[in-house]
Amino acid sequence: MPGILALDPARTIGWAWAPPSEPPQFGHARLGKIGCETDEIAEALSIFLTARLDMCQPDWIVRENFYIGGGRVQMNPQTIYVLCGIAWQIDLAARERGIECRKVNTSAFTKFFTGKGKYPDRAAKKAATMAMCRIHGWQATEDESDALALLFYAEAKLFPEAAMKRAAGPLFARA
Repeated sequence: MPGILALDPARTIGWAWAPPSEPPQFGHARLGKIGCETDEIAEALSIFLTARLDMCQPDWIVRENFYIGGGRVQMNPQTIYVLCGIAWQIDLAARERGIECRKVNTSAFTKFFTGKGKYPDRAAKKAATMAMCRIHGWQATEDESDALALLFYAEAKLFPEAAMKRAAGPLFARA
């Protein structure tokens, strides 16, 4: 049965996996210890991806397409370097296994899941996403809730009929 692995790429990577319309599995992993070197982050990500891909054997990987540009949030060069490395490594792992990898902008899957694409700040967006997860019956962390939102978005795009079978469908639920 086909399945989708959704990833919220960051130092604490959130993941969600499910075959279409099936209950999702989800979790998160910290990539290396606080203050560790970038090669330790890359190694931790490699171990994480190998384990997750072996367990899930997804047909698709979807990952959040992180935003670096100006605006309210400025990232330091080290953070940009790490985020680009994480994205690159996810894309490479998918390619090596012949898995299609899609990138989705945060506002697209957030709007789909919560009904709103832009929030005043990161905390408000995370709170709304976590509230929607609770509506679905999942006690998800902020990293896990983004992965679940991304999973639902991808499912609706790839398997629209299966997505309609979910109770409290993401398009109609209220946070």
